[in-house]
Amino acid sequence: MPGRRTSYPHAERDEEEFVYVLEGTPDVWINGKLYRLEPGDAVGFPAGTGICHTVINNTDSEVSLLVAGEKSKPEHKIWYPLNQEYQKTISRGWDFPPEQIFDEHDGKPDKNR
Repeated sequence: MPGRRTSYPHAERDEEEFVYVLEGTPDVWINGKLYRLEPGDAVGFPAGTGICHTVINNTDSEVSLLVAGEKSKPEHKIWYPLNQEYQKTISRGWDFPPEQIFDEHDGKPDKNR
């Protein structure tokens, strides 16, 4: 949907993710920096790196993505660095992810900034 993101910016300890753009030109947010994607582009997020990510649709057009990941594991942990209040409410929080350096973008769609 225009003006939305796929999730809170996050990193996963135990599960890998893969995003492939079918239609539209979304931005992928990686550790506080935006990168424009086009149809045919793909990006992967290896487990355990602490690299935080989300996909944001800052356009007025629909975006279609193919998102794949591993089957959820019982030991799976996740980290939401920009949403500490939410992080405190989840039972599967990743308490000690690898240290990351973040750029200035806050991970919110332009519409919500």
